Amino acid sequence: MRMLQQETMGHYIALETHFMKHSISKAVSMETKDKKSMVSSLVDDVCFVIQKIINRSLNSKNIDAICAMINNSISSLSVDVCGQLGGIVSSGYPNTSSYSWQQGPDDQVQLQKEKFFTALNNCYGLADNVNKLRKGFELKCDKLFGKGPTLEKVISCIHGFGDVHNDFKDVSYKSRVTCDTPELRLFVVYFITYVVSCAEGTHI
Repeated sequence: MRMLQQETMGHYIALETHFMKHSISKAVSMETKDKKSMVSSLVDDVCFVIQKIINRSLNSKNIDAICAMINNSISSLSVDVCGQLGGIVSSGYPNTSSYSWQQGPDDQVQLQKEKFFTALNNCYGLADNVNKLRKGFELKCDKLFGKGPTLEKVISCIHGFGDVHNDFKDVSYKSRVTCDTPELRLFVVYFITYVVSCAEGTHI
């Protein structure tokens, strides 16, 4: 019976991981952005997938399945999402005055700028959302398992979301070094003001 249970959980983990990676890949490739939004659909879609995946594993109450899906989710966030956004941001901010002859027509440069800003904003947004997910999972596990070694094992896995949070923040910080321009500095000030106003409920 125990062997059958382990085999079933193995199939569950494999299928759930495949579904998760496919859903995240789809969210990345099919992202859209509203003109009034600072971030793209990728931010909410990816976090929605991760939340559903982890919550389903928690419902199983199987510690091995829970830890496996937490670790797989963290890996996918780091490699499939942060890696993708990091590649865009690390390519640098298009500088029309110095590099337009390399980067193509003005309209193409404008698209590159929008892509850069969206990727940068997505890193900020995902860093914040991942931190919220971590706290939510910790509270849910505390209620589900109570005190003891089982809770400690799960919480140690959940702490990995903190590393992913730092990964997204690192991408944002590195952009300051690679593209320190007056235009970008002005944008960062605007974005920080936007985030603060949203947090205080003053943004309309």
